[in-house]
Amino acid sequence: MPDAAGFLYIDRSQFKEVFAADVQARVLSVMAASQKPIHSQTFGQIYETPAWKSIPSWYLRATDDQAINPELQRMFAERMGATTREVKSSHVPFASNPSTVVSIITEAAEATRARATAAEA
Repeated sequence: MPDAAGFLYIDRSQFKEVFAADVQARVLSVMAASQKPIHSQTFGQIYETPAWKSIPSWYLRATDDQAINPELQRMFAERMGATTREVKSSHVPFASNPSTVVSIITEAAEATRARATAAEA
């Protein structure tokens, strides 16, 4: 929902449904109250060459996401050539499924360790 200055935020009364349906009530309350609005112009910003074009990428697709359509996430991941994992989660798997997030980060770190070591040499 945009405000008068063009900043976007999620109405607190809709936060659970839109953003964090699978998060505990206390965490949900804190997340809704502490969200930081993002300027709507961000979505029209043109960026330089994205990093995923030249480095390996991983993507955790949240299958119950109501903020970014899961099929759109699938398209993003495929376009990136990302190693993709799926989790039954809302938009915030780091809050509702932290062990899954840790797992994919660990997988990415281990898979790219040799590349990082070679670059240091």
